[in-house]
Amino acid sequence: MYPWIDLYLFKIPSFGLMVATAFLVCNHLLKREFPKNNLDPKIADDIIFYSIISAIVGSKLYHVIESGSFSDLFSNLENIFISLISLEFVKAINQLQFLGSGLVFNGGFLCALIFIAVYLNRNKINFFQILDIVGPYILLGHGIGRIGCFLVGDDYGLPTSSPLGIAFPNGLPKTLISTFTENGQLHHLGYNAEQLKDFLIPGSTEIIKVHPTQIYEMILYFLGFYLIRNAFKNTKLTLGLTSSIYLVYAGLSRFIVELIRTNERYMFNLSSAQYISLLLIFAGIIIYLNLNRINKSYGKN
Repeated sequence: MYPWIDLYLFKIPSFGLMVATAFLVCNHLLKREFPKNNLDPKIADDIIFYSIISAIVGSKLYHVIESGSFSDLFSNLENIFISLISLEFVKAINQLQFLGSGLVFNGGFLCALIFIAVYLNRNKINFFQILDIVGPYILLGHGIGRIGCFLVGDDYGLPTSSPLGIAFPNGLPKTLISTFTENGQLHHLGYNAEQLKDFLIPGSTEIIKVHPTQIYEMILYFLGFYLIRNAFKNTKLTLGLTSSIYLVYAGLSRFIVELIRTNERYMFNLSSAQYISLLLIFAGIIIYLNLNRINKSYGKN
């Protein structure tokens, strides 16, 4: 685990580095892609800019609402303000790192989608034309971001004795028996200490192995990017087709991985991420069933 990258003179958070890498890589590739589709490369810069701002706000709000940690957020913001006015910059940086924790992709994605839709509408740019191009790159960026989750030991899956299992003794939270049992952060999963002994790593009485779902997701998203991007030369001929494929693939991928994630369950034993995944799948199917109407409308405009 490498939650911080040590550059000798200073340290940078590995998760933040991978998120920044994802945005920079996608921005670079999109600026090359847009001219091929008769679009101004500046649109890519605008989309990335609005995506960064809205995604951070949306993902943090989603986390706060789901976890109910409003007091922690306000306390964090207060500490940042106090540290800055008292010129305690090291403390301020540490508090900013804490502010970045709990960023949830689904919240950021939904918020960014709304902001970008408003931007495209104001600039009279067809939404599906942009989503057709951008969709595969969202998968690429999400996959890169999952590398950051793996480096900090966050967003892992259920305990497992599988050879694929990995222990995160310093993860967020740590993969310890006490984490999964009563009073632990993941006690809602219903494990007892005796059950968890089957997942202990050799030589330990406390550290257990879990599914590295960050890696599973990363592989699915990279694969999706490769397949959808390679098919784009054919699918782009039908406006909205790439968008529908992207939405169904992204929703289905996340829904499957969530089956072995540690997130809390709600009605029908589904997590909030699975409900959003179902919405994405449903939206993709609706778009696919209305491709003729979408293309006729685009032709008239």
